[in-house]
Amino acid sequence: MSKSCQFADDYSSSLLDLRITHEKRIKESQQKRNMKPSPRIAWLVRWLYLVAVVQSSALFAALMPDSWADACAEFMGVTPLPHTPLAGYLARLSSMMYVAHGATLIIVARNMPQSLFMVRPLGCVNSLLGCFMLAIDLAEGMPIVWTWIEFTALTANGVIMMVMARRCETAEKNVM
Repeated sequence: MSKSCQFADDYSSSLLDLRITHEKRIKESQQKRNMKPSPRIAWLVRWLYLVAVVQSSALFAALMPDSWADACAEFMGVTPLPHTPLAGYLARLSSMMYVAHGATLIIVARNMPQSLFMVRPLGCVNSLLGCFMLAIDLAEGMPIVWTWIEFTALTANGVIMMVMARRCETAEKNVM
């Protein structure tokens, strides 16, 4: 057999091996997707979706007219924001950051258990954010109810995410 024929034969054999490997990976991926997740992962996914929906509701705050924001501020007993470009920008930006975090949690939840490794760092970030928000709220003189709810919700969510992820990781290791 000539070298060119041998090369063509080897090349087609390699392509066939790649195709078989690719099809095998696709089947494995489909089987994983069709598998019922462990109860711990299912609860973690539910929790992530719940938090994502709550955080994504900040979209309403980002899009609401200034008059509505003023009415909300008056209802909560705080001074309305000044109507300047920077104040409006910062208020809407902070709301959109919550929306972005909610969207991130939806992406993570949809790709469980492959994205399980991301949950504990995200939980840690949430807890740290809660602590930073506590400091900011106290420094800015926010109402104590606002401060307590924000701090508790962010920090507790972070701890819950970290604990649930750790339990899922432990359960996954015990199965293998």
